[in-house]
Amino acid sequence: MFDATFWVAISFLIFIALLIYKKVPGLINKVLDDKISEIKKKVEESEKLKNDSEKLLSTYQAKLNDSKKECDLILQNAKRNSDKDSKELTEKFKNNLISRERSVEEKITNLKNEALKEIEFKAAMLSTDAVREIMKNEIDEEKRADINFTSVKQSINKINS
Repeated sequence: MFDATFWVAISFLIFIALLIYKKVPGLINKVLDDKISEIKKKVEESEKLKNDSEKLLSTYQAKLNDSKKECDLILQNAKRNSDKDSKELTEKFKNNLISRERSVEEKITNLKNEALKEIEFKAAMLSTDAVREIMKNEIDEEKRADINFTSVKQSINKINS
């Protein structure tokens, strides 16, 4: 009387009726809604983490830029200071060299003056000795004493001046 297709259709309808009676579609919807809300929470959490990481990244990039600027300033200051120190040392070296050169020139001048004085002194002594010798041989005693006294006086004046 009823073929197999009929019984399959009846069984299917009974199965659907049982599912509806047992509220299975509501359960399925609830499970699906729970899954959807869980996925939404994960997506929101992921977006929040993404936003936080972007903020953190921008903060660190700003800090990195600040550090680079500070590093550049430090390098510029160091270069300026090294240039300044180099110039100061060069200037000190030049001044020291000039001072030493002046000192050496003064020593040379002093030695030259001393040598000239010594030469003058020896020349005066030699001329005095020569005059004495001439006086001994050619001038009488009274003139000799007068010339001798004048000569010694002139020699002393020359030496002192």
